Amino acid sequence: MTRKNIFSLLIITLFTILPNIVEAQFFARQQILVWDIYDRVEDVKLGEGVKAEIRSKMEEALTKSQNYDVYTDITNIRGILKSKGLPATPINVAKEARKKGINYVIFTTLKILERGQSYQDYKVQLASDFMSTETQKTERSAYVDLYSRLNEVPSACSKLLTDLLREQINFGGQSTRNQTYSQQNYSNNQSYGSVSNKINGHEYVDLGLSVKWATCNVGAYTPENPGKHYAWGETTTKSSYTSSNSKTYGRNIGDISGNPDYDVARSTWGGTWRLPTSEEFEELIQCCTWTWTTENGTKGYKGTSRRNGNSIFFPAAGYRIDSLLVDAGSCGKCWSSSPDYDNYYACSLYFNSSEYGVMGFTRDYGISVRAVSK
Repeated sequence: MTRKNIFSLLIITLFTILPNIVEAQFFARQQILVWDIYDRVEDVKLGEGVKAEIRSKMEEALTKSQNYDVYTDITNIRGILKSKGLPATPINVAKEARKKGINYVIFTTLKILERGQSYQDYKVQLASDFMSTETQKTERSAYVDLYSRLNEVPSACSKLLTDLLREQINFGGQSTRNQTYSQQNYSNNQSYGSVSNKINGHEYVDLGLSVKWATCNVGAYTPENPGKHYAWGETTTKSSYTSSNSKTYGRNIGDISGNPDYDVARSTWGGTWRLPTSEEFEELIQCCTWTWTTENGTKGYKGTSRRNGNSIFFPAAGYRIDSLLVDAGSCGKCWSSSPDYDNYYACSLYFNSSEYGVMGFTRDYGISVRAVSK
């Protein structure tokens, strides 16, 4: 199969799924701008014609829904930024879009990273971010990062948009999570606990430990979904994670567990949810048997309690440096509330296919959050 056919397959699959946005009423009649299809690849490039067609079909799907107004004059915004000597970064695009009455901008990356040993073996990454132009922050993002046979690419496209649509966002600022997944996918799997086990609307699993553990990451709707990435001590996501824009990097801050100014689990989920301490991560590690496995197509670690046999799954969600997602599918990290040995690190759960443990990690990077509660 030629490279052109590969791109065509990606496009056809993506366009087949996009009309489902209509049924979800995802954007609630907002002004939408579909920005360029980003192409950050090293050896296999997406052609400009391919990217233009992807954007055009996305606009077409949104327009046909009659629920959204689509702004299509990208050239105008690009020209304004150029005249000001500004690069077309997500933040700069969002600011200019806001001046034109646009509410949200869609930024998409659709790319083939590299070819494997077989001609039809590729590493594929698909990603979309929906950015509010009013707050200049990412309200929701999703990605698929996998190493797959060519015939698995359609399912990857499907997973990306499913991830975005299953958690329908009320863009007024309040998330409304779709809870039906628990009954559909986990009601018969007792190792993840009963779906009636909820605190303040969020499901937990009782592992027989000192705290109850959330069944999924903050920002996720199923155990295998990566959720969102946060810098340590921050309660919102960002388009770029650097030491210069970190809230806590270099600052002398004590344990932040339960402090809504720094603890994203408490500020987002409320109630008694909070970040786990490093000691609670150590307890989790010591009291469970750990297995590197795949849950519903996602790699990660499954921990099975030695005390009651219940289990918890941590997806290998990778982490964010600057604007890049790194090592998704091969490693995972989750923040604790505990600072590490100096003002630049904090303790976190770390794992890959061959090891796991609690270690210090630089505060400015974006990593996952798994909440706990009494």
